[in-house]
Order: sequence, then structure tokens, then C-alpha cells
Amino acid sequence: MSTIPKAPCLSPLQQKQPGSAPDQADKELIKAQQLEYDRIYKETDELYHDFAKSCGLSDSAFWILYALQEAHRPYSQTDLYRLWFFSKQTVHSTLKQLQAWDLICLCPAPDNKKNKLVLLRPKGRALIQQTVLPLMEAEQAAFARLSEEERQALLDLTRKHLFLLRKETEAFIKTKHPQKEGNPL
Repeated sequence: MSTIPKAPCLSPLQQKQPGSAPDQADKELIKAQQLEYDRIYKETDELYHDFAKSCGLSDSAFWILYALQEAHRPYSQTDLYRLWFFSKQTVHSTLKQLQAWDLICLCPAPDNKKNKLVLLRPKGRALIQQTVLPLMEAEQAAFARLSEEERQALLDLTRKHLFLLRKETEAFIKTKHPQKEGNPL
């Protein structure tokens, strides 16, 4: 039986006031922690990739089926890229593939004929039962093994980190860079 790692004691950095300038030791600790966070994030991403691959699906096909299962209403193509942060091109090409496999159909939206709703076909529902639902159950079982406080802390801190990272990268993203012209060098 494996043991669940315990939360470490507060480091000197954690005991300082938030927003105070870090010294060199703090910077090194922050760098190490960020690297560990990045590795955990990539390992999680790899876990989802391996799961999709084991189902014979690309990552984008798996996540679109996941999104369709989770939806409480029909999603449009626009919903898929806006709510799930897919690129328009990824959504378009993946939906074409899912359509070719007879897993989904695209139907005009009643309020806007240009907008297509993505609807599951029986074959798509069956595939979701065999692939997406087992992952959702595993996610929920793993999440349930955290206490309510841990779950809320995980959500709160992840949301806060995303907000702060977005704030820190905003200026760079808005700046024009020569690399944006197609040549990264």
C-alpha cells in the first residue's frame, strides 16, 4: 500500500509577507518549486495523453468527446473552442474526423444557420461509455480521496496561479515579436 505524501512544513519563504521581494535563496526555492509544478503539470498531461491513446483517440478527439459528454446542452463549434480552449483549426479538423467515423453530426443551430451544433450519434455515445466515462469516474474517485478543504484549496490556488501567470505574461503576449511572423529565429 502506497502512502500519501504529507504536506511539508512552512518554508521560510512561505512565512514571509506575500508580495515582499524574494532574496536569492527564495528565488532558488521558487525556481525549484516552479520546475516541480511544471513537471507535475506535464506528467498529468501525459497521463491524459496515454489514456486517450489507449482508447485509440487523439488528444483533441478525446477531449471533444469529453466536452460533449459533460455538456448539459448541445455545444456549437464555437462553444468548443471558447469553453475548452481549443484552437478553431483543431476543433474543425477533429470534428471532421469524428464525423467521418460516424460519431457525431453537425446540425445548423436554430438561432443561427451558420453556427453548427455538434450532436452525438449512437456510435459516439457508445464510444463515450467505453472511453470517456471511465476516465471521468477515475477523476472523480481521485478527487474524492482529497478532503473537501484540499479540493477547495487546489481549485483556489490553481485559479489564483492562473490569474497571476496571465497577469505576468500579458505584456509579453501583447508585444509584437519577430517570431510571430512565422520564423522563430
